This record gives sequence, structure tokens and C-alpha cells, in this order.
Amino acid sequence: MPTAPGESEPRSRHRPRAIDGPPIGLAAAIHGPSPGQRIPILPHARKSDNRHYRRSADARARHEQRPARAKGSISFIETNNFAGFSFDSRRLDDLRDYSYHWNNAEMEFLDRDLDHLRAKLLGLIDEFIGDIALNTFPMNREHLATVPPEWEIDDPDRFFRVVNHLHETAAQIVDTHQALVRMARNRLCD
Repeated sequence: MPTAPGESEPRSRHRPRAIDGPPIGLAAAIHGPSPGQRIPILPHARKSDNRHYRRSADARARHEQRPARAKGSISFIETNNFAGFSFDSRRLDDLRDYSYHWNNAEMEFLDRDLDHLRAKLLGLIDEFIGDIALNTFPMNREHLATVPPEWEIDDPDRFFRVVNHLHETAAQIVDTHQALVRMARNRLCD
């Protein structure tokens, strides 16, 4: 229905719009805005209406930084075999970005369960990145790294301990990321 000059267009309760922008969808609500997309402001979010205010504040926090994306580092660590095979260390950049950007008060969720998962994911990612830094070494080609395959013969206990720990931590990261995304969808995108 067209609006008269000076009237604002009615806004859908379930599809918040960015200021002067198109409606945002579920992917943007969970993973952050695409380049050039503005952060949405829920028109009904006021401090006096605590439920909507909390949802709006958490949604805005979600848009500040993208979490480690499912098609990026999360997918990579879920499928990669770290047992002496080289890998492109740039494939872990989403995890490094998450560790750097989500480790501050601005990124904490008001919802305690969501924030608990965010903190757990952050701790697992920091542990994984630390293990990569201590137990992988650069190859002759740029950006390639590996757990040294010679450890499998020279020091098999260390080799298997490192590889198993990397794989276990990677699996925990994937599971925690999935739980965080599901809970965020349920609580922030009703």
C-alpha cells in the first residue's frame, strides 16, 4: 500500500529493516551484514520493553562481527586431516578473527546461555590456534603448514598426541559453533 508523502512505511514486526536499506534475512541476522548492508535497528526496541530491547541489543552485537563462518574455517577444520598433511594456514583466518574480535565486552550476549556458548567457543578456538602455533611448522611453499610428518617415525607419541588433540578440539569447535548458531536463531530471530 503506498504511503503519503512524509509518512513512514509500516515495518514488519518479523522482518526488521536496516535504516534506509532492504529487509535483512536470517543469514544476515546470524552471520552479520553483507558488505555495504547497514546494521538493523528494531523500531520497537526500547529499554522500557526489556524483552525486545535485549533482543535488539543482542542482534546488533551479532552484526558487529561475523562469527567463524560455516563455509570457511569451521568447514575446513571439520574435514581436514592434520596428521602430517600440509594445509593452507589462511584457511584458519576466520578462527583467528573470531578470537581477536569476540574477546571483549562489546561482543558479550545479554542472554547468559548464548554468552556461555560464545565464551566456550572462544576458549576452544584459542586452544586450537595455540596448538597450531606450537605444533605446526611452515612448509617450503607460502602459507602452507603441517604437523611434521617425520614425528610419526621419530616421536610417534608426540605426533599422535598432537594430531588427536587437534582433531578432538576441531570437533568440539564445530559442535559448539553449531549449538551457538541454533540457539541464536531460536532466541534472536523469533
